[in-house]
Amino acid sequence: MYTLSLLALFKPTRHCFCLVGLLLCITGAFAQTEHRNVQKKGATMRGARWWIGLKTGLHYTQPVVVNSYQVFSSTINSTPDDQHYAKTYDKSTQHSGYQIGLLAGFAFTRNIALVLQPTFTNSVFGYRTNYAWRDSTGSLSIEQMHRLTISALEVPLLLRFSLSFKKLQLYGQAGGYYGSLINASKTVQTNNLETVGETTQTFDNGTQTTSIRGMMAQTWKGLVAGGGISYDINYVRVGLECNYHYGLDNRNKPGSRFTDSRLVAGAYDVPDDYRLRNLAFSLVLSMPLDNLIHLKKSVSEPHKHRKMGRPSF
Repeated sequence: MYTLSLLALFKPTRHCFCLVGLLLCITGAFAQTEHRNVQKKGATMRGARWWIGLKTGLHYTQPVVVNSYQVFSSTINSTPDDQHYAKTYDKSTQHSGYQIGLLAGFAFTRNIALVLQPTFTNSVFGYRTNYAWRDSTGSLSIEQMHRLTISALEVPLLLRFSLSFKKLQLYGQAGGYYGSLINASKTVQTNNLETVGETTQTFDNGTQTTSIRGMMAQTWKGLVAGGGISYDINYVRVGLECNYHYGLDNRNKPGSRFTDSRLVAGAYDVPDDYRLRNLAFSLVLSMPLDNLIHLKKSVSEPHKHRKMGRPSF
């Protein structure tokens, strides 16, 4: 009787101890797995040498005129400072375009890396012209808005120096880029103001669009410098960066300045010699190739401690 009672009391107690022991083992194994995953993520992000990624954003273009050319010249004032016939370029804040590209990088050390960023760019900028004629019967004023759209492939090669604070990185970079023209077009909108005697009327003379790819330089080069900030989220690094592109070459082809009769005779316009500079703002997503190559190998070797890599992109 007493023996049965003791056994009845012992069995539930033994089951409880077994259940508690099993829960402790599961919890310990889960905690160890989580700790190992955190170590893998940290080792992968801090020790990676090769990186790949994507970038996209907006940029603002600023044309810098080297030599200006006009179809007409004033018979009253033909000095170079005659603003009545000069082209008036829009402000750089009105020259907005976009960009999208790839990123590939190699880290030499924890703080120094080489970055290649092949990027498709779409740049837009424009200027205004105003011509006027006057005689004894009246006057005619022609105002035109010229807008250029340029698509190109630019490949910057940058040397990057970075400082890491746990998951946060600050970096600066500088280098050069090489560009190749894909397509280019110009849109001209014309408005006329005509005065005859005491009568004045305004009328729209239409809009024309023409390809100017053959009138532009096919390749060019320049310098680029900038910096950014990034943050690690698991195995992905999210960053914001700003770069200034300084064009070194003339983007116009001087030999074809007067070849398009629709622009010369129809829109009274010939292109200037100019260089392009732009300020680019980008969202960058990157990840270490170690995540694809080494991470799975480390799972089958839980007892081996991976040596922390020195470089950090």
